[in-house]
Amino acid sequence: MASRSPAAFYPGISNGVSGSAGNWHNMPTPVNGSNLTPSNGHLPRPSNLPMYSQQPALSLTADRNSNGPNNTAFFLSSDLRAEVLQRSIEMNCHAPEFSKSSHQAAAMANPLQSSLPTEVLHYRFLTPLEGGNNPAPVKSCVFGYTTSCFTAIDSRTGAKVVLRRIHNYRPPTNKCIFFIEAWKKIHHPNIVRLKEVFTCKAFGDNSLLFVSEFVPSCATLSQHILAINAGGGGRSKGGGGRGGGLFPETLIWNYIVQLTAAMRSIHMSGLAARGSIDVTKILIDSRNRLLLSGCCVLDVLLCETMQMNMRNEMLAYQQEDMKNLGKVTMALACSSVLALLPENFKSSYDLIHSSQFSEDLRNLITYLFSNNMRTRNLNEIMPMIGARFYTQFEAVELRADQLESELVREAENARLLRLLCKLSAINERPEFNLDMSWSETGDRYLLKLFRDYVFHQVTEDGRPWMDMSHVVSCLNKVDCGSEEKVCLTSRDGHNALVVTFSDLKQCLDSTYHELCIAAPPTIQSQLSMPVGAMGAKEFR
Repeated sequence: MASRSPAAFYPGISNGVSGSAGNWHNMPTPVNGSNLTPSNGHLPRPSNLPMYSQQPALSLTADRNSNGPNNTAFFLSSDLRAEVLQRSIEMNCHAPEFSKSSHQAAAMANPLQSSLPTEVLHYRFLTPLEGGNNPAPVKSCVFGYTTSCFTAIDSRTGAKVVLRRIHNYRPPTNKCIFFIEAWKKIHHPNIVRLKEVFTCKAFGDNSLLFVSEFVPSCATLSQHILAINAGGGGRSKGGGGRGGGLFPETLIWNYIVQLTAAMRSIHMSGLAARGSIDVTKILIDSRNRLLLSGCCVLDVLLCETMQMNMRNEMLAYQQEDMKNLGKVTMALACSSVLALLPENFKSSYDLIHSSQFSEDLRNLITYLFSNNMRTRNLNEIMPMIGARFYTQFEAVELRADQLESELVREAENARLLRLLCKLSAINERPEFNLDMSWSETGDRYLLKLFRDYVFHQVTEDGRPWMDMSHVVSCLNKVDCGSEEKVCLTSRDGHNALVVTFSDLKQCLDSTYHELCIAAPPTIQSQLSMPVGAMGAKEFR
């Protein structure tokens, strides 16, 4: 340690020896002559500090001699982190930075990959989404045309999307533009959003492509039902029957509420879901959330068959949606996609009425399959759903509260990371401008003592004091420039400096700015980045 006192570099900073630095980091000081003991018992907050500085630091280890684990209070829960990481992996597993050799290797692993174009319009890295290694596309029983699906990367945004290709089809007129624009305006949590529709010849024929958003960690409802029957647990958490059993009725009503919510949004827009309400087109993710996919496809393919009175024809398609909802509900109630076959319809209907389902569910299925001339609508289903709607609403609100509480733990992490990056770039730097003792003198020495104060404190018996709340609290006070005082002592105990967090902030900013000026010009442009803390516009 240098023999001369670093206090000479800081006018107004006292120099002395303190027995314990721990007595200082919770000691407030008057600001602008304000009283520290107001009638309400709270400390006054300076008007020039950001809002996060007035929140007390979370301290789960109040006793310095206790080393109980408290780090989990500052980070996401393990389950949510695993879920977020899994979704992130699926969203970014085909990133734009993939090399050409990587794309060729994927083509060798999948024969269908080799026949795909490297780029379609501005979509790159096409990868088959369904069908496995089977190179022969199949004719869709819902759309009536040969179709295939791919994931791709939008080179404009870097986002992952899904391309649904209609083989050897070209719209004869532009009448379908009305439906395309109408579907693009629909934003609903239970509907896969349509991005655009275009034709191309990149596949060697006249192909029609529907571009929609990519939904990670999902499977079709038919795949989910088959997995439940096989005892695999399906795609969702805690949802589904028990190895060959029936779905719980509460889960079936959960799905009904989601499907009717999507249908309501579609019908209010003057459209019909048509082929989207099918067990092969409904997606389910790990959180039991249903999404309608394949929307707008039949509207575009069959737009030429539309009569002049489009409103009446659309009403007929909406009545067909009600019947399709009945088919999906029956498949869920019977826990089998085979229940929809014509030869199994009567036995499936009898199974539902003989099972331990509520009268509301049996009446709902009967209503959806009724063939009377009276127009059916979603409003008449609400009395059958009844209070179950509130159960679904409460589950959504609880999920939102859980995510918000998890977000609070991570909200300021980016700001603290930037602060740690600055400290790490300064502390223990071997040399700067040929000065080998640069990090041990001036502002840098003060920041080194602060680093030891934050991260290297020990208990009275010499054990490391691992209190995450102490670390977060100190970093927050430096970032906001608090006037609170802190005592920093050298490792040999010969020097002690009493400074404010505001002084430390000024030392950090000026020293880091000195490093940025000496950096190469190309690096300097990267250092000027927007940040979220305190409205700052530059990293330095």
